[in-house]
Amino acid sequence: MGGQQERHKAQETQQRLTPSEERFLALWIKNEKAAGRAPTKPQKIATFYESLGGEINRKKVKPKNIINLNENGVQKGESSTGKVLGNVLRKGAEVKKSKSTTWVSVLKVTPKKNNRQKQPQNVFFTPKQSQNLKRQSRKLKNELNEAKRDFRTLINKAGKTINLQTAKIASLRYQLREKNFEIEALTPVPKKKVKTTDPNKRYAKWQDIWESRNSLKERQAALTAKKKTLNALAKEFPESHDAHEAPGAEPVYLDLAASIKKACGLIAEAAKNGAKLVAFSECWLPGYPAWIWARPVDVELQTRYTYNALPVQSQAMDLIKAAAKEHSIAVVLGFAEQSPSHSVYISQAIISPQGEVLMHRRKIKPTHMERTVFGDGSGTDLNNVVEVDFGPEHGKIKVGCLACWEHTQPLLKYNTISWGEVIHVAMWPPLDPMPGADHPGLWSMTAEGCQNLSQTYAIESTTYVLHSTSVCSQKGVDVLKTQEGIICREPGGGHSCVIAPDGRRLTAPLGDGTGVTEGVVYADLDLTKVVATRGFLDIVGHYSRPDLLWLGVDRRQKEVVVAKRSKSMGREEEKDEA
Repeated sequence: MGGQQERHKAQETQQRLTPSEERFLALWIKNEKAAGRAPTKPQKIATFYESLGGEINRKKVKPKNIINLNENGVQKGESSTGKVLGNVLRKGAEVKKSKSTTWVSVLKVTPKKNNRQKQPQNVFFTPKQSQNLKRQSRKLKNELNEAKRDFRTLINKAGKTINLQTAKIASLRYQLREKNFEIEALTPVPKKKVKTTDPNKRYAKWQDIWESRNSLKERQAALTAKKKTLNALAKEFPESHDAHEAPGAEPVYLDLAASIKKACGLIAEAAKNGAKLVAFSECWLPGYPAWIWARPVDVELQTRYTYNALPVQSQAMDLIKAAAKEHSIAVVLGFAEQSPSHSVYISQAIISPQGEVLMHRRKIKPTHMERTVFGDGSGTDLNNVVEVDFGPEHGKIKVGCLACWEHTQPLLKYNTISWGEVIHVAMWPPLDPMPGADHPGLWSMTAEGCQNLSQTYAIESTTYVLHSTSVCSQKGVDVLKTQEGIICREPGGGHSCVIAPDGRRLTAPLGDGTGVTEGVVYADLDLTKVVATRGFLDIVGHYSRPDLLWLGVDRRQKEVVVAKRSKSMGREEEKDEA
């Protein structure tokens, strides 16, 4: 009898609530009211005891060491019930970890995404050198079940259930929606504008009619002026007589308008086939004056040649720039330049894919008989390398160029290489193969000799070299009257190719290799080869000795009339000296 009374007394003591648990009960009742449930007081206490889920293992986890709440039901030093639960679970995990003798059971609390409610997780680690895996697995299962019961009990004791939290959030969302409805109901509706017809504006006033008439006259005048400009352009550059000639590698000799049209066709063809840069040969516009190697003077052809030379600032050059911009392709153009004083120069221009002239230069010194037609370049023509922007896919690449036998001048080549070019355009005139040992010309002027110079430059500069030549057909031979000359005696001359940074030729000859076939040579350039080759050879870098040998350069423009300053009577005066 006494033992039974003691058991009842122990149960009452065990079920008696501590002050902390009473505060939790008050918080739980408050949440029940917020959820719309209001049970009687006996039911509240019975429900609370039922939620405890049985006896708490006070030997392992003592509530007084875990739960320390203030009058609002919040853990001291914390700010939310979720943090209280996290503290409870963390301390429970520490006790479980200390009690475990076989496997270590680590209990973690992780917050759900976009929700303050916390969720327990179990992570287990296997000890090394286990002797009885089955026994440990059984103990692990028991510990897991015990941990689940402890968690369920602790969560219920905290009075924070998932369903209650969800109901509270739903209630708050409902209240928020009701408030939004009230705000919308109180917001005044804007009045819609109603279109009305003004009787005074039904018919146009005479002032409006007069202004429209003047505006129409101005537009007609602008169109007429534009038509006159187009007609003037057509007169300056008449249509080619050879309407069936497809774009190719031969210019229309001594016909600038037809050559411009053909150049634009070549640019479009190259861009259509995926090219990012197209390079023309020396004096491609309006063709190389090959008659100079047959007779030193030809007044008729030279006068005609001067009239068909290309001014840099001209509508003809604008057509080339427009073609480059339209097809987003870089153009390296070789042309005979006509100066304002009608002097002619062997010139080169690099045009960006955006249609801008990035660089324009003249050949430093025309070769031998070329001096009967062309003038010399100046110091600014040493600036022959520029960065070309090929867009986000390829970035900016340095492109440079030289003309013909400029590739025999060591100092000029060294200056060009010092700019750090990656792609080099070597422009040449029509080149004939070496016919035999008794030929009166020089081997260095033949197709084999000139290609050898381009390959040598590729090796020295470790750049990709676009070896560009042009074709001279029978029609070109007849126009230039070169049947008895050193070059262009018969159809041929086209020996263009692409050369790698180590000097090897990358492309095959067009047609049968005799130089008669017109066309465009294509090659894909792997720019990493430039870097790899320069690891072996860099004559302006690691393979140079500037302490012993260096190059002096004067890049100033030299003029025939220079204004010099002289001091007289305390003032500076300018004198023009010829």
